[in-house]
Amino acid sequence: MFHIDAGPIPTTQPGGTSDDDLTDVRQPVATTCPANPFTLDGAACPGGAAGTPFFAFTNPVGGVRTLFAQTYQPDGIATGGASGVTTGGATVSGSVNPNGAPVKVLFNFGPTTSYGSSTGAHIAGPSEGATGFSAVVTGSPGSVVHYQAVTESDFGTFAGADQSLRLATPPARFSFRVKFKGLRRRIRSKKFKKITGTASATLGVAKVEIGIVRVTGKVHIARKQRLACRELASNGRLKTIKVNKRGSCTPVLLKAKGTTKWSFTLKHPLPTGKYVIVAVIVDKAHHIQPINSSNEATVTVI
Repeated sequence: MFHIDAGPIPTTQPGGTSDDDLTDVRQPVATTCPANPFTLDGAACPGGAAGTPFFAFTNPVGGVRTLFAQTYQPDGIATGGASGVTTGGATVSGSVNPNGAPVKVLFNFGPTTSYGSSTGAHIAGPSEGATGFSAVVTGSPGSVVHYQAVTESDFGTFAGADQSLRLATPPARFSFRVKFKGLRRRIRSKKFKKITGTASATLGVAKVEIGIVRVTGKVHIARKQRLACRELASNGRLKTIKVNKRGSCTPVLLKAKGTTKWSFTLKHPLPTGKYVIVAVIVDKAHHIQPINSSNEATVTVI
């Protein structure tokens, strides 16, 4: 039953026990989501309501009593920072003081301050004091995402300031292609004077480096079983390579002349034996081509 509040500061009379509609009482408190069997005791509010409490009171205007309501209102809505930024999204944060009532919290987000998208709302509170909340916003890789913390009661919407973040840019996809030109599997030492070929890379070829290894024992080059190694040094002579614990040897890489069309001239004839020749591309973003079967050739010098 609603009691009419006649006094400016309505209070129950000391010792009063009357229920005759004449006794001044405090303004009755109501809610948009009463706890009853129809709302599962407030767990399933009708129409998606938050369950904001409000006070009903009367005010005589021109001798006519008018019914008013005063509701709880959150404050201190703040848009916080972002974390966990990836190429597709980020976790953003916010806070609000619900001022003792449950409120809905969410984020508006989009490429501009017009936003255009919102995260799903969930209930925060009731509590007194700053209450944090967070959600995931999404966007295109490398794009700027504007976001704004929003609090909703059943009687109003309250928004925080705009913030923005930039999503991560995915690593560039790059590839290499190297090809030896006119390289025979068997060649006489006196005729083996130059190695030539072509190279290409998604991000452009900065340089091509050549490694030449003579195999004489049981080791691996580029994960393939080879013989023990001696490598071509910068002076044009072979020197012994220290084989690592995995039984592998990595050749010294010497710069070839040219880029997309390259050549490498031997300073001295190679001794007879079996050699592995690798051509490694370094692109303009300083990515280095890994050594594998695509840039490796085997030659027997006789």
